[in-house]
Amino acid sequence: MAGSSNNDGFRQAMLKTALETTPQLLEENYSVRKDKMTALLELRGVLNLLEANKSDSPPLETDINTELKLLFISKIDSATHSNTVSAENWGSAKALWKAIKDRFASNESSNRARVFNDFLYAKFKEDHFEVFVTDIKVAINKLVNVGIELPQDILAYLILFKLLDTLQLLKRQIMHSDKALTVQFVCNHLTQFNNENCAETKEASSNNQAALISTRNQRSHRNNENRGGQAGTGASGGPRRCTTGYHNPKQDPSSR
Repeated sequence: MAGSSNNDGFRQAMLKTALETTPQLLEENYSVRKDKMTALLELRGVLNLLEANKSDSPPLETDINTELKLLFISKIDSATHSNTVSAENWGSAKALWKAIKDRFASNESSNRARVFNDFLYAKFKEDHFEVFVTDIKVAINKLVNVGIELPQDILAYLILFKLLDTLQLLKRQIMHSDKALTVQFVCNHLTQFNNENCAETKEASSNNQAALISTRNQRSHRNNENRGGQAGTGASGGPRRCTTGYHNPKQDPSSR
């Protein structure tokens, strides 16, 4: 009995951890979310019931169906909710699970075309290298999810085709490398290029700031010297007269 209780406690702890770390489903994170959600459902012991397609498959128990509905609906964003949840399926966890998979991983031609267009028309933004690299990787994962697996070199050429004309030199360096042309190779080069550019920009900014501070200090020093050189001279060029707070020894009677 003690061993069974310990196992139940461990199982509940694992379920809690898996639930907390499973991300909300977005358009760009289906692959990661699918793996975590599948593992969670396996641990819960309901994955096979959800995946069963036979008409004579037993329905989910009421409490399990309610639990899974809450899980699925609470882990999707508003856009995904609009595209997957309907009046026909909202009461069935099994129907919701199928709708989510069909939305992101359906092999139907319309869905494959939608996913391929997302990749094909992904735009390069010169000021957002990191965002572009991430978007490309997400788009390629979506291609794989719907059964579109293009050769690595073809995908690499399609990525390079998106770069601006100002990056022709970078494109040639990548294409003429002696290493295999893959998506990861291209993404690594783009990331390295961006990091080097950021470092150079930061260094140039620091140098300009240092030069500006040096120039200001030199001007301040010259101004102080000029004021110091004029301290003992009056307006007419002669010895300055004694004033409140200032005494010129040359104005003493004994010095005249």
